[in-house]
Amino acid sequence: MSEPDVSDLITVQQAIAIIDAADVAPQTKIVALAETAGLILAEDLHADRDFPPFDKSLMDGYAVRVADVTGSARLRVTGEVAAGAAADIRVNAGEAIAIMTGRADPRGADVVVPVEDVVVDGDSIRLSLTTSPGRFIAKRGSDYGRRRDRAAERRPVSARPDSRRRGGGAANARVFARPKVAILSTGDEIVPVDQSPGPSQIRNSNGPMMHALLAALGCEVTDPRPLRDDRWPFASDHEKRRRDALFITEG
Repeated sequence: MSEPDVSDLITVQQAIAIIDAADVAPQTKIVALAETAGLILAEDLHADRDFPPFDKSLMDGYAVRVADVTGSARLRVTGEVAAGAAADIRVNAGEAIAIMTGRADPRGADVVVPVEDVVVDGDSIRLSLTTSPGRFIAKRGSDYGRRRDRAAERRPVSARPDSRRRGGGAANARVFARPKVAILSTGDEIVPVDQSPGPSQIRNSNGPMMHALLAALGCEVTDPRPLRDDRWPFASDHEKRRRDALFITEG
């Protein structure tokens, strides 16, 4: 097989220009939210409720009135907020309600005192501290409000936003599909890495390297066996070929 004249070859810049000129339309698909990690959202999500949906405690402790926390106070424990239960009880003057992290704050409470900062004494607690209104309380809608757009992020979805979207009622999401890439290694001297090369052959080392690099970029990669030189009719019909795959040659 004769070598092409150097003047017949295109430059790297010309090759990049050909690729950049290809008319590529991004494809989208709907996937379960658990499958969005590493993908990019293609549209905004909308919450069906405020998040958090109620004023909630950020600590295990006691919901009290800040007016009763005077630096040295004894408050009577009148109840507790159970898991999943509505906080339909009220904290009155001189009272405290036992509460766990994430539970809805009872009416009348405007601060949560962590359990580490109290001394339990029978049906009462003793405090020796000062605090401020709203401490250790996440206000309703402080993360996002009902019907407020959850802006589509132009970066890969991470686990934390995924958790927040679940709280807003999103079970599925429309995302951009991963690019599909085929790596074509060419050359009669190239053999797969799992094959013993002959005296004048070499193993395909660049193909697996490109596979790993492209996979790290989020591509769906296929890596067929090396092609022989006489099976590479890459000539006049070049512009007619589909542009949904990246062709990389080596050898």
